[in-house]
Amino acid sequence: MPPERTPPACLAVTQDSPGASRGTAAGGALVALIACGCAFGPQRAPSPAPVVNAAVASSTALNEYLLLLQHLVQGKLSEQAEIVANAQRDYDTAPTPSRELKLALVLGTPGHPATDLPKAQGLLRELMADPEMLLPGERALAFLVLSQIDDHLTLDAENRRLQSEVVRADQQRMANANHRLQAEMDENTRLRRARGGARQTRRHRQHRALAQRAQTREHGTMITVSKDTILNQTGKRKARILLVDDDPGLLRLLTIRLRAESYDVEAVESAAQALSASSRFRPDLVITDLRMDQMDGIGLLKELQNRWPGLKVIILTAHGTIPDAVQATQMGAFGFLTKPVDKQELLDQVQKALRISGFGASDEDWRAEIVTRSASMEEKLAQAHMVAGTDARVLITGESGSGKELLARAIHRGSPRRNKAFVAINCSAMAEDLLESELFGHEKGSFTGATRAHRGLFMAADGGTLLLDEIGDMPMRLQVKLLRVLQENVIRPVGSTDAVPVNVRVISSTHRDLQQLMSVGQFREDLYYRLNVVHIEMPSLNRRREDIPLLVAHFLAQIAKESGVRKIYAPEAVELLATADWPGNIRQLQNVVRQNVALSQTPIIPVELVQQSLGGTPGRLPSFDEARDEFTRSYLSQILQITGGNVSQAARLARRNRTDFYKLLARHQLTPEEFKQR
Repeated sequence: MPPERTPPACLAVTQDSPGASRGTAAGGALVALIACGCAFGPQRAPSPAPVVNAAVASSTALNEYLLLLQHLVQGKLSEQAEIVANAQRDYDTAPTPSRELKLALVLGTPGHPATDLPKAQGLLRELMADPEMLLPGERALAFLVLSQIDDHLTLDAENRRLQSEVVRADQQRMANANHRLQAEMDENTRLRRARGGARQTRRHRQHRALAQRAQTREHGTMITVSKDTILNQTGKRKARILLVDDDPGLLRLLTIRLRAESYDVEAVESAAQALSASSRFRPDLVITDLRMDQMDGIGLLKELQNRWPGLKVIILTAHGTIPDAVQATQMGAFGFLTKPVDKQELLDQVQKALRISGFGASDEDWRAEIVTRSASMEEKLAQAHMVAGTDARVLITGESGSGKELLARAIHRGSPRRNKAFVAINCSAMAEDLLESELFGHEKGSFTGATRAHRGLFMAADGGTLLLDEIGDMPMRLQVKLLRVLQENVIRPVGSTDAVPVNVRVISSTHRDLQQLMSVGQFREDLYYRLNVVHIEMPSLNRRREDIPLLVAHFLAQIAKESGVRKIYAPEAVELLATADWPGNIRQLQNVVRQNVALSQTPIIPVELVQQSLGGTPGRLPSFDEARDEFTRSYLSQILQITGGNVSQAARLARRNRTDFYKLLARHQLTPEEFKQR
């Protein structure tokens, strides 16, 4: 048999020592262990070794408890965990746990994360409450462990208290902020309802009626007109405002304030996002912060003015200085506000800017007849509304059927002359003598057939607006007479020697190139500059194809109102209409829609009928690659023409190196020598 292992001297107890039973032997062993300190601290000297009790030394439980205590002091947590688990199991299963078992379980508490500290604290207090339960050495160690537990529990309670206070404070701040925002929104809603509740109700009822008429369904096929479309048709589209600021909290607050005033708001956090959103959102007003990363508010203002001249921009800043305000104003900023932004001051600036941009409350119906969602058309309308408030003469050019007269009427309705007459005349529709009489009037007997005096259109439009349509076809003799009328604001009727003063705003339009007519001597240069104070070029329908489904729905609704016959297009037919070529522009599209409604024998107009109306040769929308190549070829040709075929100079203008520029020329089959000969 192998020799029996002798335990360390510090673990020995005598059989005659107090507590000779197993329980008291364990207590004595703990006393001896604490007293000797041979395994726990380098500065404590070992005590003399008593005689070992074999029964106690062979006790597995006692060895585990003593090893637990050793691991506790040495900090060996991984070994301690298993022993604590065993002690916990013994404690839970023992009918009457001994004080040694309680003590061993408690002593493992500080290093074992799974230990129930309040329970261990209670056990320790229970043991220390009875003077006879613990020996002096045990009491000292137990007091040390109890102090550690108390400190840990106190610190944990304090942390929980502080965390709870922080959470409560955050919740209170959020609640206060939400309460203020909700109160502000409720106040805005109350004021808005008080100002225009009945009017808003009637407007919503009209919009719903229009939407129901425009969204006719048949076998799952329909042409849908959105809410924005209906707003465009009735001339009551919401003003679009783009907010730009790198502070999300301020963006949210301004968005709530502006949407409470029924504005359509989009918020972004950088200038780059603002430029991207502007192409899609087409704002009527931009409100931007001055100090931002990468591109600041002044840089954004410059870029917006380059891309969309006339777009109103209000600049916000928390660091407002006089030089900043002067620079922003010189760059074309509409307003300059400092943070924190006063609500009423902001709303006043917004209303003032939008009133100039075309969204005044008094003349919101000025563009009611123009149906569009095209970005290019919106630019023309904004330009038209800016000039409408003045008496400046306007020259409108564009292809036939593109809506020149509709724009002239819109300018008249948006002007201070809106309550006076709007008179239009086509200068190419009558002979020269008859045109002179029609414009300037005549006296009785001034020519054969003049049986009575005639006032003329200038006098008929006195105080209002006169549209001279197709001014490019006016005879040269009448151009001279018209020039004098524009210079002196007086007319002389045919056959009269008296001059009659007139107060007329003249708007002219033509589909011809007046500068080319001037070069060949068919149009007077001085008259051209008299008429062309403000020039607006109407885009053709091929340049605003996004308006085609909108116009089709508008024409179908008109026909249904006139005749009571309601028809819709098949999806393939709408696609064909949107991709077809329209040399006659909107007038041709309206004619095709009326023809299709008249000839269709079913409620759904098929694609074959549309193709037949278009002559059987429908146009095709170019692919992205084809459109990109066409643009690149046109751009390269233009830049080579500007530089006279000088590749180095052309590459510098295009900001490309010469090698890449030569590759582009070769790819698009362009030769610089061809441009040098021009």
